[in-house]
Amino acid sequence: MCNDHNLKKSMAGIIAVLFLAITLFSSVYIIVESDHDCSGEDCHICHMIEVCEALLQRIEHALSSFTAVIFLCFVSIFLKGIRSGIGVAKTLFDLKVRLNS
Repeated sequence: MCNDHNLKKSMAGIIAVLFLAITLFSSVYIIVESDHDCSGEDCHICHMIEVCEALLQRIEHALSSFTAVIFLCFVSIFLKGIRSGIGVAKTLFDLKVRLNS
């Protein structure tokens, strides 16, 4: 069980580092090659800049969707916490009290 948890943590760390590296290298490529000598419509550098921009936009959309899902999860947990504490009468059965005579 502990090995499975460590594996998940290490995989999450690797994925986070890969996302960071992709974002960083794509941004640096766009910055460095923005003033290149374009050779026309079949320019390979312009094509790679477009690919990097599309990749950055996909990552941005994925992160915004992930942020929205995490926010909704926190709101759901918060509302469950409020609902469980308000207006619910606890019975002895709910509290798991055993009445011995």
